[in-house]
Amino acid sequence: MTPLFALSLLLLGPTAEADQFENAGFAVMSRASENAVAELEQLHQSEPDDPAIMLNLAAAYIEAGRLADAREMYTAAIESRERMELELADGGWADSRTLARQGLARLERSAAWASR
Repeated sequence: MTPLFALSLLLLGPTAEADQFENAGFAVMSRASENAVAELEQLHQSEPDDPAIMLNLAAAYIEAGRLADAREMYTAAIESRERMELELADGGWADSRTLARQGLARLERSAAWASR
């Protein structure tokens, strides 16, 4: 799993959505991709412009082998009205659009490599 797929969760405050987001993030990190996809899709419906959710959903889609869906989520995060600094699993910080561009580039490189 690359560092992009292990995005840390934002400081969302003590809400049910934050707990659900945290559970989905742990599911991604533990490779429980189908559980993560289901939880993150539900969150994405309620928070459609949140790039942190989009990036984590893209990661879950990749883990589940849903590469076209991952590509769609990365593109949505790049084009989102919302932009934020996200804390990574390693403690670093990165811009959501930068992370989305990096994830999309990795996905495209992987697809090109697989087609050889």
